[in-house]
Amino acid sequence: MEDRQVSFGLLLLRLGGGALLLYGRAWENLAMLRNGHIVFPDPFGLGAETSWALAVFAEFFCSIFVMLGILTKLTAMPPLLAMLLLEAVLPPGTPWSQRGIFFLHALPFLVLTFTGAGDYSFDARVVSSRSTFRS
Repeated sequence: MEDRQVSFGLLLLRLGGGALLLYGRAWENLAMLRNGHIVFPDPFGLGAETSWALAVFAEFFCSIFVMLGILTKLTAMPPLLAMLLLEAVLPPGTPWSQRGIFFLHALPFLVLTFTGAGDYSFDARVVSSRSTFRS
């Protein structure tokens, strides 16, 4: 398989995974701020507001960074961890139809944590401009 095809596949994974997380989770969490009533799990005892802010950072800001390909291996980790943590705090006996969505949101970020962004990203542009500068 050619490098361009792999990079295009990674671009689609970044854009699709990021957009699904933004639309499926982040807007819902941001709506809590607009409503002025934050109801969010607090698995570490930090407070619901702090846990909510960390989730918004992971689901909204990190998803945008991943979609753009900015520090992709690093910025893919918070959404991955947030989705796995949210799945873990679900009560026992929660049906797979509710549990599985967190795994589906986590999967693209797991792959991108290992692969990086590919050639169609800010990461690739910075690396190529640095190597051109050093030549």
